[in-house]
Amino acid sequence: MSHAEKVFRYGERGSGTKTNSGKPQYYEKIQRKCLNENNLFEDPEFPCQDSSIAIEEHKGKIVWKRPSEIVKKPRFFVEGVSRDDVLQKKVGDCWFVAALASLTQRRMLFDRVVPRGQSFKRGLYGGAFHFVFWKANRWVDVVIDDRLPMLEEGGYMGVKSGDDNEFWSSLFEKAYAKLNGSYGALEGGTGTEALSDFTGGIPEQIIAVPLPKDIWRTMKRAFDRKSIMTASFVEAPEEEDEALEKEQDDGLYANHEYSVTGVTQFKVEGSDKCVKLIRLRNPWGQSEYNGPWSDVSEEWNQVSPEKREELGVVVRDDGEFWIEEENFRERFMMVDMCHLEPGSVEKDPEAKRWETATFEGSWMTDVSAGGSDIEDERYGTNPQYLVTLREPDSEDQDGECSVLVSLMQKTARKGLGSDDSEAGGWNSIGFAIYEVEGPELCTTPLPLEYLQDHTSVAVVESKPTRDVTKRLRLLPATYCIVPYTSEPDVDCDFLLRIFTEQKSECRECDVPHVCVPKPLEPNDEIDGTEDEEIPESVAEITNEVAGNKDTMTAQELRIVLKKIFEQEGLELDFPMDVCRTMVALMDKNVTGEMSENEFKRLYTYLKRCQRAYQKYDGSCTGFLTTYQLRKALELTGCYVNLHVHKALVIRYGRKNKIGFVDFVACAVKVACMEEIYGEHANEEGNVVLSLNEWMKATMYC
Repeated sequence: MSHAEKVFRYGERGSGTKTNSGKPQYYEKIQRKCLNENNLFEDPEFPCQDSSIAIEEHKGKIVWKRPSEIVKKPRFFVEGVSRDDVLQKKVGDCWFVAALASLTQRRMLFDRVVPRGQSFKRGLYGGAFHFVFWKANRWVDVVIDDRLPMLEEGGYMGVKSGDDNEFWSSLFEKAYAKLNGSYGALEGGTGTEALSDFTGGIPEQIIAVPLPKDIWRTMKRAFDRKSIMTASFVEAPEEEDEALEKEQDDGLYANHEYSVTGVTQFKVEGSDKCVKLIRLRNPWGQSEYNGPWSDVSEEWNQVSPEKREELGVVVRDDGEFWIEEENFRERFMMVDMCHLEPGSVEKDPEAKRWETATFEGSWMTDVSAGGSDIEDERYGTNPQYLVTLREPDSEDQDGECSVLVSLMQKTARKGLGSDDSEAGGWNSIGFAIYEVEGPELCTTPLPLEYLQDHTSVAVVESKPTRDVTKRLRLLPATYCIVPYTSEPDVDCDFLLRIFTEQKSECRECDVPHVCVPKPLEPNDEIDGTEDEEIPESVAEITNEVAGNKDTMTAQELRIVLKKIFEQEGLELDFPMDVCRTMVALMDKNVTGEMSENEFKRLYTYLKRCQRAYQKYDGSCTGFLTTYQLRKALELTGCYVNLHVHKALVIRYGRKNKIGFVDFVACAVKVACMEEIYGEHANEEGNVVLSLNEWMKATMYC
């Protein structure tokens, strides 16, 4: 099962979440324990403290209450689920509320994040509830207790339902706050971010003043493909103390997120005029638009009662209304969309689905964080990904392919109250796309010189947002995507996802697999020469340490190497673990010792490592940068991809530097692991081992 399919427990290894106790939280175990002991759950991971609120104006003014302390007969659901169950209160998370309101209209998606069977009924209620969220390519089950933050003077601080006895939405918001660290972390955001966390879909944001002329068509195609959408517009307050979300003359609110709940068109009776409408909903559940085609506008007099009923036109202040395309384009400036993964689309034989590819990567200082400046030599160290488009869209007349490229950073979000609130705590990220000529002949990864000599076909300028997405129309060809941070040496994990209408081939643009030198075999040549003859002084050292034996142990090897390098004026001490790996690499018969010929080959290999190291340590600092590590390894004949390079840096690097001893440790470790793989791989290159077989194969490495 892939990470994208498995549901992780909160705090489970690999989930991207941690608990203070170090143990994952299992809802079933917590629930069973509370019911057996007749206690109500109190979550130690999200305590009833100001730290869980993290909103300055509410500091010390919150009273935590369970639903049974708020109403006499609390219920999880009351008469099913609807948009009216989600009403925003004192937390500035209208983006979250609008997205959640949209989710209530998609029952299959809703049921995935709000597990069934939760209740306040006796025998089922233990004070614990759980919800599932998508977090950077992982589905995570988040457990909470049901103590809710209430205002000291009375009323809800967070989301509430339109029905006073219903609590699923309040609890859902609390679980989302826990996942993000606090309620304050939810202050300020975009609908696409929340929708992505609820569905695992790709976010897209269209921003323009006015919106594009084809916005209705784009939204209609997205709506038909089951995409979820929200819309908003921005206006700066005229006075410092003026509310950020300000009502306009036409009833719309600036700086406020509306759910898109319908996109339609029809002809007006007795006329050839075609009306294109978009239906929106205010997450407050009230305060509506009062312009043309609003609930009480005279335009509806041109429409039959049957058509009005079909469109759900009801004259009441429920927050939902229709608006004509032209008015929508003029009044709104931002449309957020969430395009769903194929597995998340409801079963509909007529629904079209995207072809998708997902890659998890990272930017690491002095390894793969090259920044956005292509003139900087570090730019070539950024991760690269290849996309091959072979067929144009079936409905396209220009022979082009539709491509959505989405880059998401895995940094924890911060609210508007954080110290770096202008960016919400996000790094500035973006990407460039280059066409690749003769991809089957190109070196991978593409050299910096190649990228500098070719103009990019698309660039997404760096933005301090969690996600950046670009919609492209490209001719069939092979393209290279280079994701980056605005500045070099920014450490951050990321997720890259590619959606295409037709099937495409996507892969990392990197060394396809680990390749190690073959001079480790007897009589192979190194740099065009036979194995180096061991100097007489070295032979004397081995005889002195090992005596008259024909073999050498790891303990003896350590002493021998120390004495050999002392003769060269170098004080080097190879740790026992490294010496054991050297012996294991040469010891083909698994005796635990190295023969004279095996030591000769090891000596030759170590001299090769020394020459490679000295070439890159030109200033004689005694260290390589971790950026130089990969190049130096290649000089020894050892080629590793970016993922292995990062793992080596994490294990052997010290403050982004690599000493000679650690460099040798890298080289022999990679070589030894490759040997093990080669011994167990089948003709297809796959290795299938039991746990015992794996332990036996790797324990001696």
